Amino acid sequence: MNSQPTLMNTRMLMDATRDEVLNINKLCGGKQTVDMSDISQLHLNLKNILKIDLLHDFTSLVKLDLFHNLIEKIEG
Repeated sequence: MNSQPTLMNTRMLMDATRDEVLNINKLCGGKQTVDMSDISQLHLNLKNILKIDLLHDFTSLVKLDLFHNLIEKIEG
């Protein structure tokens, strides 16, 4: 686990979506372009995240895992 507090960033979100993109491509029978709005699950565990941000494009999100982070306050 990273010991430094972290802010959500695009790279972190892209890494977290990799498994679901692979599953979507497997179901579609090939390499498809997957938009953030197609992602239904996002796993951001053990990242030392301080603030939840940049999730507005994940409009199909039904599961968001954020356990073992440093989030103190959720706004908005």
